[in-house]
Amino acid sequence: MDLFWEKSGWEEQDKHLLALKNSPFRRPFPELELNSTPAFYVLRGPRQVGKSSWLKTILSNYGRSTEAFYLSCENIESYRELSVILQSIRSSRSLILLDEVSFVKDWSRAVKHELDSGYAGIMIVTGSHAADLRAGADTMPGRFGSGRELTLLPMDFAESVRCRQQAGWPELSRPEQLKLFFKVGGAKRRSTYFLHPNFLKSLTSSTPTF
Repeated sequence: MDLFWEKSGWEEQDKHLLALKNSPFRRPFPELELNSTPAFYVLRGPRQVGKSSWLKTILSNYGRSTEAFYLSCENIESYRELSVILQSIRSSRSLILLDEVSFVKDWSRAVKHELDSGYAGIMIVTGSHAADLRAGADTMPGRFGSGRELTLLPMDFAESVRCRQQAGWPELSRPEQLKLFFKVGGAKRRSTYFLHPNFLKSLTSSTPTF
């Protein structure tokens, strides 16, 4: 396993954190109390809304990098494989971050076993399959500790307006703002591009303006 976060300066090479750094605006992420343990958090949300960026931000800000653990679960083949990984780090990691855990069939079996085995730190799991995450979370009553379930959704219209203001872009009329929003939707990656002031011009021009 690549423990990239234990290497000095890893943030400067991480694509998620670089995208945040270079973004002209910043979406607010859910705030967690990382000093209250044990805690189990479940974050649901569609792809490209910032879940991985949120986890990487937590990982970057966590003061004890050698006690943290991050795992992208997209290539984990089974809950048994996930369970073996969790057992191997149980005693040495006070913060466990499992990104896109819903890629793992029956992931909740591995996580539930870990929590029932007495894991006393903070575990945060994210996923894009809302129904699967909800079903998994429902198997863990009484195991959240000071944690909870969270949802990160695409930005709504009001947030898209605030992001334009935060970026310092020229103000638009309400019809122009609505036109942009219905074209873009609220996915973070697309919004950074489409909310750019020159995008509105490109909607009615055959020649790209940026």
